[in-house]
Amino acid sequence: MRQTIQKALLGAATAFLALGFTMAHAEEPAPGLASTEEYVTQAAAGDLFEIRSSEIALQRSRNDDVREFAQTMIEDHTESSSNLKVAVADARLPVTLPTEPDDAQQEKIGQLEDAEAGEFDRLYIQLQIEAHDEALQLHRNYAENGELEPLQEIASDAASTVESHRDTLESLRDDLGR
Repeated sequence: MRQTIQKALLGAATAFLALGFTMAHAEEPAPGLASTEEYVTQAAAGDLFEIRSSEIALQRSRNDDVREFAQTMIEDHTESSSNLKVAVADARLPVTLPTEPDDAQQEKIGQLEDAEAGEFDRLYIQLQIEAHDEALQLHRNYAENGELEPLQEIASDAASTVESHRDTLESLRDDLGR
């Protein structure tokens, strides 16, 4: 009988520990998912990169299609940034949005500024593809698994826009001959 009680207690303790472990991890974001603060900061920095790199493209590119795309980037990412700021304010999130692209993005901006005229368009498109791939993953992950519903909606809308941009970028890359 004593063994039966010990087995029962051991089983109960194991179940209790497993339940506690499961509950503790249920509150953690899914692997690869940014917290709300990380999402907001990364999304804002991404918008800043898109805007700044596209302003450079408007100055440096001589390709009408690239210039048209750059203008679209400025307009769409200015709107996205504005929507994000409103959502952050409405949610009263204690997050300070960046006012400059992050260091890695600043380095890419420097590459664009220093690019030879004949290589500028290809470099701009390649950097845009990379940035859009990262942004698409960020927005999709938050839209599906984020903590705050209003920001999930912003992320979902942004993902749709970024996906459209990504399709256009593929066409531009093909037109430029990769």
